[in-house]
Amino acid sequence: RVWHDENANGIQDNGESGVKGAVVRLSDENGNSVKDIYGNDVAAQTTGDNGEYKFCNLDAGKYIVTVTHPSG
Repeated sequence: RVWHDENANGIQDNGESGVKGAVVRLSDENGNSVKDIYGNDVAAQTTGDNGEYKFCNLDAGKYIVTVTHPSG
């Protein structure tokens, strides 16, 4: 979930709303593109109304999540 961290504490507190329309990208721990368990490229996700996103069918491992906030 991507949210507005109103008090900048890095923790999602009660009342902090989600960010709709943020683009979330996934890369491996070395910054390379990721493929799912079927060999398909993992596409970037756009957050929904509540700031939620989901990546499916991933192998266990370490990943880097990069968020680009929508304008405004």
